Amino acid sequence: MPDTQLVRALASAYALQLKRVSGGTALLQHRTSVNLTHLSLALDNHASEQLLACVNAGELRALSLTGLASDTVWLRFGAGGPNAGSVRFGRLEQLRVVYDAKVVERSAQPGLRADGGFRLRFPRLRRLDVENCPADSPLLQARVGAELQCVRIGDRSGRVEPAGLLAHAPALELLAVTSYSAAANGEAFAQATNRLFGAGCRATYASLVLGFSSAVPSPAHVSWPRLTKLSIFTAVESAVVLGLLAKCPALFELALSGVDMARWAAGAVSQLLATPPAEATASTSVHKIYFGDVFSSAGGETTEFLKYLLVAVPSMGELAFSAKHFEELFWFVKAQAPRFPNMLKIKYDVLC
Repeated sequence: MPDTQLVRALASAYALQLKRVSGGTALLQHRTSVNLTHLSLALDNHASEQLLACVNAGELRALSLTGLASDTVWLRFGAGGPNAGSVRFGRLEQLRVVYDAKVVERSAQPGLRADGGFRLRFPRLRRLDVENCPADSPLLQARVGAELQCVRIGDRSGRVEPAGLLAHAPALELLAVTSYSAAANGEAFAQATNRLFGAGCRATYASLVLGFSSAVPSPAHVSWPRLTKLSIFTAVESAVVLGLLAKCPALFELALSGVDMARWAAGAVSQLLATPPAEATASTSVHKIYFGDVFSSAGGETTEFLKYLLVAVPSMGELAFSAKHFEELFWFVKAQAPRFPNMLKIKYDVLC
């Protein structure tokens, strides 16, 4: 590791010449170059934000801030000082912001909250990555230009609301939300995601990931007509999966880490086979299905659920599953192929 004092001395000596800086606030405690274009800062607490020198936001092209304790850090980029009503990043194209989920102080500076009138402006932003952002942060209500193409959001609150920001992004190609919230089964999360993935969603590709510690919302509360990929990496009941499929008419890809079969009705596959195809369809859009077995199933063998999907999802083109399902699925497909010829066109991938 380089000597800390030496690094600080070099940073201070060349501060007005540097165009790229990556490290902690110790590198930017005194002054910065007006030509700074790339900045990556790791903030370890609220005090380190106060040590940060004022940074010229006008020339920045890429900015990464991790470990934010509050939104007061944005004032370090404004020419108006602590009383600034807005901060404009005129040339910024890439922005990554990671808040410290344990110490975020949403109430410490009411004036910097979105409802307090403070505004962030990113007229040329192309990509935004944000994690653990407070629901009332001005970042989620920032003014962006027509060039924004990619937005990735990691959420632990279950109340993330970037709809205000996305309303100004007509060229959005990718919207990806990952939830780690145990409150994701609540109505607040359902309402927030309904706004993100509802009819007003402009993203060409819209993805939602429910992480290992996340809850799964009830299908009765959700409406995701623009969602194209759904990944559930937590325990989920088979009936909930089928219910969510009905609420995602544009879904192209589904990834599951396993399903809970405790409430699975015995003979469900046989009953489905006896149902007219038009009434037996769960989805006509899903093309790819990935089925892992990370979670042990309660109440039955998950092979039955895969059989059900083979019949109920006629649009399926790819199916990945663990090796333990192979033999039984092989004989099932062979027996049902005359009636469901699409099963022979599916690309089957056996996971080792």
